[in-house]
Amino acid sequence: MLACSACPLVPEGAADAGSDNDTDGGQVADAGPDEQPCAPRAAGTTSVTEGETIDVMIACSTGLTDVTLVLGSLPDGVAVTAEPGAVHLVWPTDLDDAVVLDVPVLVRERGEVANLHLAVADASLDAANVPPLEPLRYTEEYGLPVIFLDHEPAGEVYEPIGVVAGGHAYQGAFSKLRGASSLGYPKRSFTVRLDQQDRFQLPARGFVDKKKVVLISTFDDNAYVRQRLAYQLYDRTDAGSAHTQLAATSAVIYLGGRWFGLYTLADHVDRDLFEESLGLGDGGNLYKSIDHNANFRRERFPRGSGDKTFLGEGWELRDEPDLPFGQWDDLVELVAFTTDADAATFDAQIGTLVSVEDVSAWWIFATAVLGEDSYGKNAYLYKESASAPFRYAPWDFNHSFGQAWETSRTDPATPTDEGWPIDTNQLWERLLASPVHGPPLRARFAEALAGPLSEVEVLALFDDMVADVEQSARKDQAAWGAAYAEYYPRADLQDFDGEVAYTRGWIEQRWTYLAAE
Repeated sequence: MLACSACPLVPEGAADAGSDNDTDGGQVADAGPDEQPCAPRAAGTTSVTEGETIDVMIACSTGLTDVTLVLGSLPDGVAVTAEPGAVHLVWPTDLDDAVVLDVPVLVRERGEVANLHLAVADASLDAANVPPLEPLRYTEEYGLPVIFLDHEPAGEVYEPIGVVAGGHAYQGAFSKLRGASSLGYPKRSFTVRLDQQDRFQLPARGFVDKKKVVLISTFDDNAYVRQRLAYQLYDRTDAGSAHTQLAATSAVIYLGGRWFGLYTLADHVDRDLFEESLGLGDGGNLYKSIDHNANFRRERFPRGSGDKTFLGEGWELRDEPDLPFGQWDDLVELVAFTTDADAATFDAQIGTLVSVEDVSAWWIFATAVLGEDSYGKNAYLYKESASAPFRYAPWDFNHSFGQAWETSRTDPATPTDEGWPIDTNQLWERLLASPVHGPPLRARFAEALAGPLSEVEVLALFDDMVADVEQSARKDQAAWGAAYAEYYPRADLQDFDGEVAYTRGWIEQRWTYLAAE
Protein backbone atom coordinates (compact mmCIF):
# COMPACT_ATOMS: atom_id res chain seq x y z
CA MET A 1 0.00 0.00 0.00
CA LEU A 2 1.21 3.52 -0.75
CA ALA A 3 0.94 5.68 2.35
CA CYS A 4 1.71 9.39 2.43
CA SER A 5 3.97 10.86 5.06
CA ALA A 6 1.57 13.69 5.96
CA CYS A 7 -1.52 11.51 6.39
CA PRO A 8 -0.49 7.92 7.07
CA LEU A 9 -2.97 5.34 5.81
CA VAL A 10 -1.37 2.34 7.50
CA PRO A 11 -0.18 2.37 11.13
CA GLU A 12 3.51 1.74 11.55
CA GLY A 13 4.10 -2.02 11.52
CA ALA A 14 0.80 -2.86 9.80
CA ALA A 15 0.22 -3.83 6.20
CA ASP A 16 -2.25 -5.26 3.71
CA ALA A 17 -4.06 -8.42 4.77
CA GLY A 18 -3.93 -9.92 1.27
CA SER A 19 -1.85 -9.97 -1.86
CA ASP A 20 -2.26 -9.45 -5.58
CA ASN A 21 -4.65 -6.57 -5.00
CA ASP A 22 -4.75 -3.22 -6.75
CA THR A 23 -3.96 -0.78 -3.97
CA ASP A 24 -4.61 2.94 -3.69
CA GLY A 25 -2.79 5.42 -1.52
CA GLY A 26 -4.07 8.67 -0.04
CA GLN A 27 -3.52 12.34 -0.48
CA VAL A 28 -0.48 14.11 0.87
CA ALA A 29 -0.65 17.55 2.47
CA ASP A 30 -1.90 20.34 0.24
CA ALA A 31 0.69 22.11 -1.87
CA GLY A 32 0.83 25.88 -2.25
CA PRO A 33 -1.94 27.76 -4.08
CA ASP A 34 -0.03 27.66 -7.36
CA GLU A 35 1.19 24.08 -7.07
CA GLN A 36 -1.13 21.15 -7.61
CA PRO A 37 -0.02 18.19 -5.48
CA CYS A 38 0.91 14.88 -7.06
CA ALA A 39 -0.53 12.74 -4.24
CA PRO A 40 1.13 9.49 -5.39
CA ARG A 41 -0.90 6.30 -5.59
CA ALA A 42 0.15 2.75 -6.31
CA ALA A 43 -1.71 0.23 -8.44
CA GLY A 44 -0.70 -3.36 -9.02
CA THR A 45 0.80 -6.26 -7.14
CA THR A 46 2.65 -5.15 -4.02
CA SER A 47 2.41 -8.34 -1.92
CA VAL A 48 3.53 -11.74 -3.22
CA THR A 49 5.01 -15.08 -2.22
CA GLU A 50 8.64 -15.76 -3.09
CA GLY A 51 8.93 -16.85 -6.72
CA GLU A 52 6.14 -14.48 -7.79
CA THR A 53 6.58 -11.02 -9.30
CA ILE A 54 5.84 -7.67 -7.71
CA ASP A 55 4.58 -5.38 -10.47
CA VAL A 56 3.40 -1.94 -9.43
CA MET A 57 2.89 1.44 -11.09
CA ILE A 58 3.22 4.56 -8.93
CA ALA A 59 1.71 7.70 -10.42
CA CYS A 60 0.15 11.02 -9.42
CA SER A 61 -3.46 10.54 -8.39
CA THR A 62 -4.15 14.11 -9.51
CA GLY A 63 -3.04 13.37 -13.07
CA LEU A 64 0.17 15.40 -13.03
CA THR A 65 2.74 14.24 -15.57
CA ASP A 66 5.31 17.06 -15.36
CA VAL A 67 6.92 15.72 -12.19
CA THR A 68 9.62 13.17 -11.43
CA LEU A 69 9.05 10.30 -8.99
CA VAL A 70 12.17 8.93 -7.32
CA LEU A 71 12.23 5.71 -5.29
CA GLY A 72 14.44 5.03 -2.31
CA SER A 73 16.84 2.12 -1.89
CA LEU A 74 15.68 -1.19 -3.42
CA PRO A 75 17.01 -4.77 -3.34
CA ASP A 76 19.05 -6.25 -6.15
CA GLY A 77 16.96 -7.55 -9.01
CA VAL A 78 14.35 -4.79 -8.95
CA ALA A 79 13.80 -3.05 -12.27
CA VAL A 80 12.54 0.54 -12.20
CA THR A 81 11.35 2.37 -15.31
CA ALA A 82 10.63 6.10 -15.22
CA GLU A 83 7.62 7.43 -17.10
CA PRO A 84 6.08 10.94 -17.24
CA GLY A 85 4.75 11.58 -13.76
CA ALA A 86 5.11 7.92 -12.84
CA VAL A 87 7.48 5.08 -12.13
CA HIS A 88 7.04 1.38 -12.90
CA LEU A 89 8.58 -1.17 -10.50
CA VAL A 90 8.99 -4.85 -11.41
CA TRP A 91 10.60 -7.37 -9.05
CA PRO A 92 10.67 -11.07 -10.03
CA THR A 93 11.42 -12.47 -6.56
CA ASP A 94 13.53 -15.54 -5.74
CA LEU A 95 13.31 -18.07 -2.91
CA ASP A 96 15.67 -16.03 -0.71
CA ASP A 97 13.84 -12.70 -0.98
CA ALA A 98 11.42 -12.87 1.98
CA VAL A 99 11.28 -9.32 3.33
CA VAL A 100 8.94 -6.44 4.15
CA LEU A 101 10.00 -3.05 2.82
CA ASP A 102 8.75 0.50 3.12
CA VAL A 103 10.25 2.33 0.17
CA PRO A 104 10.22 6.16 0.16
CA VAL A 105 8.69 7.79 -2.92
CA LEU A 106 9.85 11.37 -3.55
CA VAL A 107 8.01 13.76 -5.84
CA ARG A 108 11.06 15.81 -6.69
CA GLU A 109 9.42 18.99 -7.95
CA ARG A 110 6.82 19.16 -5.16
CA GLY A 111 8.82 17.98 -2.18
CA GLU A 112 6.13 15.40 -1.41
CA VAL A 113 7.18 12.11 0.20
CA ALA A 114 5.03 8.99 0.28
CA ASN A 115 5.70 5.40 1.27
CA LEU A 116 5.45 2.27 -0.88
CA HIS A 117 4.83 -0.90 1.16
CA LEU A 118 6.20 -4.10 -0.41
CA ALA A 119 5.84 -7.57 1.15
CA VAL A 120 7.41 -10.81 -0.06
CA ALA A 121 6.15 -13.84 1.90
CA ASP A 122 8.45 -16.76 2.59
CA ALA A 123 7.76 -19.80 0.38
CA SER A 124 8.35 -21.98 3.42
CA LEU A 125 6.96 -25.23 2.01
CA ASP A 126 9.09 -25.18 -1.14
CA ALA A 127 11.91 -27.72 -0.76
CA ALA A 128 14.38 -25.22 -2.24
CA ASN A 129 13.30 -22.35 0.01
CA VAL A 130 15.75 -20.20 1.97
CA PRO A 131 14.22 -19.05 5.32
CA PRO A 132 13.97 -15.30 5.95
CA LEU A 133 17.49 -13.91 6.10
CA GLU A 134 16.63 -10.76 8.06
CA PRO A 135 14.06 -11.40 10.83
CA LEU A 136 14.14 -7.73 11.85
CA ARG A 137 12.87 -6.82 8.37
CA TYR A 138 10.41 -9.69 8.04
CA THR A 139 7.63 -8.24 10.16
CA GLU A 140 4.57 -9.70 8.47
CA GLU A 141 3.42 -12.62 6.35
CA TYR A 142 0.29 -12.19 4.26
CA GLY A 143 -0.60 -9.24 6.46
CA LEU A 144 -0.26 -11.12 9.77
CA PRO A 145 2.46 -10.27 12.31
CA VAL A 146 5.44 -12.63 12.39
CA ILE A 147 7.07 -13.73 15.65
CA PHE A 148 10.46 -15.45 15.65
CA LEU A 149 11.45 -17.74 18.54
CA ASP A 150 15.00 -18.98 18.25
CA HIS A 151 14.01 -22.48 19.47
CA GLU A 152 11.08 -24.48 20.82
CA PRO A 153 10.98 -24.59 24.63
CA ALA A 154 11.84 -27.99 26.05
CA GLY A 155 9.18 -28.17 28.76
CA GLU A 156 6.82 -26.40 31.14
CA VAL A 157 9.57 -24.47 32.96
CA TYR A 158 10.66 -21.06 31.68
CA GLU A 159 13.94 -20.98 29.79
CA PRO A 160 15.76 -18.11 28.04
CA ILE A 161 14.69 -17.56 24.44
CA GLY A 162 15.39 -15.17 21.60
CA VAL A 163 12.31 -13.30 20.38
CA VAL A 164 11.94 -11.02 17.37
CA ALA A 165 8.63 -9.37 16.46
CA GLY A 166 7.58 -6.15 14.79
CA GLY A 167 11.15 -5.34 13.77
CA HIS A 168 12.42 -5.54 17.36
CA ALA A 169 14.71 -8.09 19.04
CA TYR A 170 13.57 -8.53 22.65
CA GLN A 171 16.15 -8.80 25.38
CA GLY A 172 15.82 -11.00 28.47
CA ALA A 173 12.82 -13.01 27.23
CA PHE A 174 11.82 -16.47 28.50
CA SER A 175 9.41 -19.08 27.17
CA LYS A 176 7.85 -22.42 28.10
CA LEU A 177 5.32 -24.91 26.80
CA ARG A 178 1.76 -24.35 27.97
CA GLY A 179 -1.65 -26.01 27.94
CA ALA A 180 -3.15 -29.35 28.84
CA SER A 181 -4.43 -31.19 25.78
CA SER A 182 -2.20 -29.11 23.52
CA LEU A 183 0.94 -30.50 25.19
CA GLY A 184 0.26 -33.66 23.19
CA TYR A 185 -0.18 -31.88 19.87
CA PRO A 186 2.59 -32.02 17.27
CA LYS A 187 2.15 -28.24 17.08
CA ARG A 188 2.25 -27.09 20.71
CA SER A 189 1.43 -23.84 22.51
CA PHE A 190 3.87 -21.46 24.24
CA THR A 191 3.97 -18.73 26.87
CA VAL A 192 6.47 -15.92 26.34
CA ARG A 193 7.57 -13.79 29.30
CA LEU A 194 9.21 -10.47 28.51
CA ASP A 195 11.68 -8.43 30.50
CA GLN A 196 10.02 -5.69 32.54
CA GLN A 197 12.05 -3.07 30.67
CA ASP A 198 11.40 -4.54 27.22
CA ARG A 199 7.72 -5.41 27.01
CA PHE A 200 5.90 -6.87 24.04
CA GLN A 201 4.57 -4.37 21.52
CA LEU A 202 2.31 -4.89 18.51
CA PRO A 203 0.04 -1.84 18.83
CA ALA A 204 -1.65 -2.29 15.46
CA ARG A 205 -2.95 -5.63 16.77
CA GLY A 206 -3.87 -4.43 20.28
CA PHE A 207 -0.72 -5.39 22.20
CA VAL A 208 0.95 -2.59 24.17
CA ASP A 209 3.41 -3.03 27.05
CA LYS A 210 2.61 -6.71 27.64
CA LYS A 211 4.65 -8.55 30.26
CA LYS A 212 3.50 -11.97 29.02
CA VAL A 213 1.78 -13.24 25.88
CA VAL A 214 0.62 -16.69 24.86
CA LEU A 215 0.91 -18.38 21.48
CA ILE A 216 -2.04 -20.74 21.19
CA SER A 217 -1.80 -23.62 18.74
CA THR A 218 -4.47 -23.73 16.04
CA PHE A 219 -3.80 -27.44 15.48
CA ASP A 220 -7.28 -28.31 16.79
CA ASP A 221 -9.17 -25.72 14.71
CA ASN A 222 -9.37 -25.97 10.94
CA ALA A 223 -11.19 -22.62 10.83
CA TYR A 224 -8.15 -21.09 12.59
CA VAL A 225 -10.11 -18.30 14.31
CA ARG A 226 -12.24 -19.86 17.10
CA GLN A 227 -10.17 -18.74 20.06
CA ARG A 228 -9.57 -15.29 18.61
CA LEU A 229 -13.27 -14.85 17.78
CA ALA A 230 -14.32 -15.99 21.25
CA TYR A 231 -12.08 -13.53 23.10
CA GLN A 232 -13.09 -10.62 20.90
CA LEU A 233 -16.77 -11.41 21.41
CA TYR A 234 -16.23 -11.52 25.17
CA ASP A 235 -14.66 -8.08 24.96
CA ARG A 236 -17.85 -6.88 23.25
CA THR A 237 -20.24 -8.43 25.77
CA ASP A 238 -21.91 -5.66 27.74
CA ALA A 239 -23.10 -7.07 31.04
CA GLY A 240 -23.63 -3.71 32.70
CA SER A 241 -20.10 -2.85 33.82
CA ALA A 242 -16.48 -2.97 32.76
CA HIS A 243 -14.89 -6.39 32.61
CA THR A 244 -11.49 -7.78 31.71
CA GLN A 245 -10.36 -7.19 28.14
CA LEU A 246 -8.17 -9.75 26.38
CA ALA A 247 -6.18 -8.78 23.31
CA ALA A 248 -6.21 -11.55 20.70
CA THR A 249 -5.12 -11.77 17.09
CA SER A 250 -3.52 -14.20 14.67
CA ALA A 251 0.23 -14.46 14.11
CA VAL A 252 2.73 -16.52 12.14
CA ILE A 253 5.42 -18.27 14.18
CA TYR A 254 8.96 -19.12 13.10
CA LEU A 255 11.01 -21.51 15.26
CA GLY A 256 14.77 -21.66 14.86
CA GLY A 257 14.50 -19.37 11.84
CA ARG A 258 12.05 -21.61 9.99
CA TRP A 259 8.31 -21.29 9.49
CA PHE A 260 6.30 -23.28 12.06
CA GLY A 261 2.67 -22.29 11.62
CA LEU A 262 -0.33 -20.06 12.21
CA TYR A 263 -1.14 -19.32 15.87
CA THR A 264 -3.49 -17.26 17.99
CA LEU A 265 -1.58 -14.58 19.88
CA ALA A 266 -3.36 -13.58 23.08
CA ASP A 267 -2.98 -11.89 26.45
CA HIS A 268 -1.70 -14.02 29.30
CA VAL A 269 -4.35 -14.10 32.05
CA ASP A 270 -2.64 -13.15 35.31
CA ARG A 271 -2.71 -10.46 37.97
CA ASP A 272 -1.23 -8.00 35.49
CA LEU A 273 -4.23 -8.41 33.19
CA PHE A 274 -6.66 -7.54 35.99
CA GLU A 275 -4.46 -4.59 36.88
CA GLU A 276 -4.31 -3.35 33.27
CA SER A 277 -7.99 -3.96 32.44
CA LEU A 278 -9.69 -2.97 35.68
CA GLY A 279 -7.14 -0.91 37.56
CA LEU A 280 -6.94 -3.47 40.37
CA GLY A 281 -3.96 -3.96 42.65
CA ASP A 282 -1.73 -6.92 41.85
CA GLY A 283 -1.42 -8.39 45.35
CA GLY A 284 -4.62 -10.46 45.48
CA ASN A 285 -5.41 -14.14 45.07
CA LEU A 286 -5.72 -15.49 41.53
CA TYR A 287 -7.37 -18.87 40.97
CA LYS A 288 -7.74 -20.93 37.82
CA SER A 289 -10.35 -23.68 37.45
CA ILE A 290 -8.60 -26.67 35.94
CA ASP A 291 -11.27 -29.38 35.95
CA HIS A 292 -15.04 -29.74 36.21
CA ASN A 293 -14.99 -30.01 40.01
CA ALA A 294 -14.65 -26.21 39.92
CA ASN A 295 -18.42 -25.94 39.58
CA PHE A 296 -19.21 -23.96 42.79
CA ARG A 297 -20.84 -27.04 44.39
CA ARG A 298 -20.20 -29.22 47.41
CA GLU A 299 -20.92 -32.33 45.36
CA ARG A 300 -18.05 -33.35 43.14
CA PHE A 301 -18.04 -34.06 39.43
CA PRO A 302 -18.30 -37.88 39.14
CA ARG A 303 -15.13 -38.31 37.10
CA GLY A 304 -13.13 -35.99 39.34
CA SER A 305 -10.48 -37.01 41.82
CA GLY A 306 -8.74 -35.54 44.82
CA ASP A 307 -9.83 -34.36 48.25
CA LYS A 308 -13.64 -34.48 48.16
CA THR A 309 -13.93 -32.54 51.42
CA PHE A 310 -11.95 -29.53 50.17
CA LEU A 311 -14.22 -26.97 48.47
CA GLY A 312 -11.33 -25.62 46.42
CA GLU A 313 -11.09 -28.92 44.54
CA GLY A 314 -10.82 -28.28 40.81
CA TRP A 315 -9.00 -24.97 41.29
CA GLU A 316 -5.37 -23.98 41.56
CA LEU A 317 -3.91 -20.91 43.21
CA ARG A 318 -1.83 -19.41 40.42
CA ASP A 319 1.86 -18.58 40.88
CA GLU A 320 1.78 -19.52 44.58
CA PRO A 321 1.41 -23.34 44.68
CA ASP A 322 3.17 -23.80 48.02
CA LEU A 323 0.93 -21.60 50.15
CA PRO A 324 -1.13 -23.38 52.82
CA PHE A 325 -4.83 -24.09 52.36
CA GLY A 326 -5.66 -21.12 54.54
CA GLN A 327 -4.95 -18.94 51.53
CA TRP A 328 -7.97 -20.58 49.87
CA ASP A 329 -10.47 -19.33 52.47
CA ASP A 330 -11.94 -16.69 50.14
CA LEU A 331 -12.65 -19.19 47.36
CA VAL A 332 -13.94 -21.83 49.79
CA GLU A 333 -16.29 -19.22 51.25
CA LEU A 334 -17.68 -18.45 47.77
CA VAL A 335 -18.27 -22.14 46.96
CA ALA A 336 -19.90 -22.81 50.34
CA PHE A 337 -22.10 -19.74 50.10
CA THR A 338 -23.23 -20.58 46.56
CA THR A 339 -24.27 -24.06 47.70
CA ASP A 340 -25.63 -23.38 51.20
CA ALA A 341 -27.16 -19.89 51.29
CA ASP A 342 -30.95 -19.71 51.28
CA ALA A 343 -32.57 -17.76 48.44
CA ALA A 344 -33.02 -14.47 50.30
CA THR A 345 -29.47 -14.47 51.67
CA PHE A 346 -28.02 -15.43 48.29
CA ASP A 347 -29.84 -12.61 46.52
CA ALA A 348 -28.81 -10.03 49.11
CA GLN A 349 -25.14 -10.99 49.56
CA ILE A 350 -23.79 -12.69 46.41
CA GLY A 351 -22.67 -9.32 45.02
CA THR A 352 -20.30 -8.84 47.96
CA LEU A 353 -18.49 -12.10 47.13
CA VAL A 354 -18.32 -12.03 43.33
CA SER A 355 -19.05 -9.50 40.62
CA VAL A 356 -22.54 -10.42 39.40
CA GLU A 357 -21.88 -8.39 36.26
CA ASP A 358 -18.79 -10.49 35.47
CA VAL A 359 -20.67 -13.74 36.06
CA SER A 360 -23.47 -12.44 33.84
CA ALA A 361 -21.01 -11.67 31.04
CA TRP A 362 -19.51 -15.14 31.50
CA TRP A 363 -22.91 -16.81 31.12
CA ILE A 364 -24.02 -14.67 28.17
CA PHE A 365 -20.82 -15.07 26.20
CA ALA A 366 -19.99 -18.69 26.99
CA THR A 367 -23.48 -20.04 26.34
CA ALA A 368 -23.88 -17.98 23.16
CA VAL A 369 -20.76 -19.55 21.60
CA LEU A 370 -21.57 -22.91 23.28
CA GLY A 371 -18.18 -23.03 24.99
CA GLU A 372 -19.32 -25.89 27.24
CA ASP A 373 -15.82 -26.87 28.34
CA SER A 374 -15.56 -23.41 29.92
CA TYR A 375 -18.89 -23.48 31.77
CA GLY A 376 -17.55 -25.06 34.96
CA LYS A 377 -13.79 -24.75 34.33
CA ASN A 378 -11.19 -22.80 32.33
CA ALA A 379 -12.05 -19.67 34.30
CA TYR A 380 -9.89 -17.26 36.26
CA LEU A 381 -11.14 -15.61 39.45
CA TYR A 382 -9.22 -12.75 41.03
CA LYS A 383 -9.84 -11.24 44.48
CA GLU A 384 -7.92 -8.01 44.96
CA SER A 385 -8.44 -7.82 48.72
CA ALA A 386 -10.44 -9.38 51.54
CA SER A 387 -13.26 -6.87 51.07
CA ALA A 388 -13.34 -6.94 47.26
CA PRO A 389 -15.57 -9.23 45.17
CA PHE A 390 -14.06 -11.83 42.89
CA ARG A 391 -13.58 -10.74 39.27
CA TYR A 392 -13.62 -13.09 36.27
CA ALA A 393 -11.59 -13.58 33.10
CA PRO A 394 -12.23 -16.26 30.43
CA TRP A 395 -9.85 -18.84 29.07
CA ASP A 396 -9.62 -21.68 26.54
CA PHE A 397 -12.32 -21.64 23.88
CA ASN A 398 -11.20 -24.26 21.38
CA HIS A 399 -14.53 -25.77 22.51
CA SER A 400 -16.83 -23.23 20.81
CA PHE A 401 -18.68 -22.36 17.63
CA GLY A 402 -19.79 -25.86 16.75
CA GLN A 403 -16.97 -28.04 17.99
CA ALA A 404 -16.06 -29.65 21.31
CA TRP A 405 -12.61 -29.58 22.87
CA GLU A 406 -11.64 -32.78 21.00
CA THR A 407 -13.07 -31.30 17.72
CA SER A 408 -16.31 -33.36 17.59
CA ARG A 409 -19.39 -31.48 16.42
CA THR A 410 -21.88 -29.79 18.79
CA ASP A 411 -25.61 -29.08 18.48
CA PRO A 412 -26.50 -25.41 17.85
CA ALA A 413 -29.89 -25.98 19.54
CA THR A 414 -28.35 -26.55 23.00
CA PRO A 415 -30.18 -24.61 25.78
CA THR A 416 -28.49 -21.73 27.57
CA ASP A 417 -30.05 -22.17 31.02
CA GLU A 418 -31.47 -25.66 31.53
CA GLY A 419 -30.64 -29.33 31.09
CA TRP A 420 -27.06 -28.85 32.24
CA PRO A 421 -24.96 -31.72 33.60
CA ILE A 422 -23.59 -31.68 37.13
CA ASP A 423 -20.33 -30.08 36.09
CA THR A 424 -22.06 -26.86 35.04
CA ASN A 425 -21.63 -23.61 36.92
CA GLN A 426 -23.94 -23.44 39.96
CA LEU A 427 -23.41 -19.69 40.18
CA TRP A 428 -25.22 -19.37 36.86
CA GLU A 429 -28.02 -21.67 38.00
CA ARG A 430 -28.67 -19.76 41.21
CA LEU A 431 -28.56 -16.36 39.51
CA LEU A 432 -30.93 -17.50 36.78
CA ALA A 433 -33.34 -18.99 39.34
CA SER A 434 -33.33 -15.80 41.40
CA PRO A 435 -36.29 -13.43 41.09
CA VAL A 436 -33.85 -10.59 41.78
CA HIS A 437 -30.99 -11.48 39.45
CA GLY A 438 -32.58 -13.76 36.84
CA PRO A 439 -34.80 -11.30 34.92
CA PRO A 440 -32.12 -8.59 34.46
CA LEU A 441 -29.58 -11.27 33.49
CA ARG A 442 -31.87 -12.56 30.72
CA ALA A 443 -32.65 -8.99 29.67
CA ARG A 444 -28.92 -8.31 29.27
CA PHE A 445 -28.61 -11.40 27.09
CA ALA A 446 -31.43 -10.10 24.87
CA GLU A 447 -29.78 -6.67 24.68
CA ALA A 448 -26.47 -8.25 23.70
CA LEU A 449 -28.13 -10.32 20.96
CA ALA A 450 -29.75 -7.17 19.61
CA GLY A 451 -26.49 -5.24 19.73
CA PRO A 452 -22.80 -6.22 19.90
CA LEU A 453 -23.53 -9.97 19.85
CA SER A 454 -26.12 -9.82 17.06
CA GLU A 455 -25.91 -12.37 14.27
CA VAL A 456 -24.96 -9.63 11.80
CA GLU A 457 -22.10 -8.42 14.03
CA VAL A 458 -20.81 -11.92 14.82
CA LEU A 459 -20.83 -13.04 11.20
CA ALA A 460 -19.14 -9.83 10.06
CA LEU A 461 -16.38 -10.30 12.65
CA PHE A 462 -16.01 -13.96 11.68
CA ASP A 463 -15.78 -13.11 7.97
CA ASP A 464 -13.17 -10.42 8.63
CA MET A 465 -11.05 -12.84 10.64
CA VAL A 466 -11.30 -15.56 8.00
CA ALA A 467 -10.17 -13.09 5.34
CA ASP A 468 -7.33 -11.98 7.62
CA VAL A 469 -5.94 -15.51 8.04
CA GLU A 470 -6.93 -17.17 4.78
CA GLN A 471 -3.56 -17.31 3.04
CA SER A 472 -1.69 -18.31 6.19
CA ALA A 473 -4.40 -20.86 7.06
CA ARG A 474 -4.03 -22.57 3.67
CA LYS A 475 -0.27 -22.68 4.15
CA ASP A 476 -0.69 -24.10 7.66
CA GLN A 477 -3.12 -26.76 6.47
CA ALA A 478 -0.75 -27.83 3.71
CA ALA A 479 1.93 -28.36 6.36
CA TRP A 480 -0.11 -29.79 9.26
CA GLY A 481 -3.18 -31.30 7.60
CA ALA A 482 -1.86 -34.86 7.47
CA ALA A 483 -0.81 -34.77 11.14
CA TYR A 484 -4.23 -33.40 12.07
CA ALA A 485 -6.03 -36.19 10.23
CA GLU A 486 -3.83 -38.76 11.95
CA TYR A 487 -4.41 -37.21 15.38
CA TYR A 488 -8.20 -37.04 14.86
CA PRO A 489 -9.05 -40.15 12.78
CA ARG A 490 -12.71 -39.34 12.09
CA ALA A 491 -14.88 -39.20 8.98
CA ASP A 492 -16.35 -35.75 9.67
CA LEU A 493 -13.09 -33.77 9.47
CA GLN A 494 -13.15 -30.65 7.31
CA ASP A 495 -10.46 -28.81 5.41
CA PHE A 496 -10.16 -25.04 5.83
CA ASP A 497 -12.90 -24.19 3.33
CA GLY A 498 -15.19 -26.87 4.70
CA GLU A 499 -14.62 -25.86 8.32
CA VAL A 500 -15.19 -22.18 7.56
CA ALA A 501 -18.47 -23.03 5.82
CA TYR A 502 -19.49 -25.35 8.68
CA THR A 503 -18.64 -22.77 11.37
CA ARG A 504 -20.45 -19.95 9.58
CA GLY A 505 -23.52 -22.13 9.10
CA TRP A 506 -23.38 -23.19 12.74
CA ILE A 507 -23.31 -19.55 13.87
CA GLU A 508 -26.39 -18.84 11.76
CA GLN A 509 -28.23 -21.83 13.26
CA ARG A 510 -27.11 -21.03 16.81
CA TRP A 511 -28.19 -17.41 16.62
CA THR A 512 -31.55 -18.39 15.13
CA TYR A 513 -32.00 -20.74 18.09
CA LEU A 514 -30.93 -18.05 20.59
CA ALA A 515 -33.40 -15.58 19.14
CA ALA A 516 -36.21 -18.10 19.50
CA GLU A 517 -35.13 -19.20 22.99
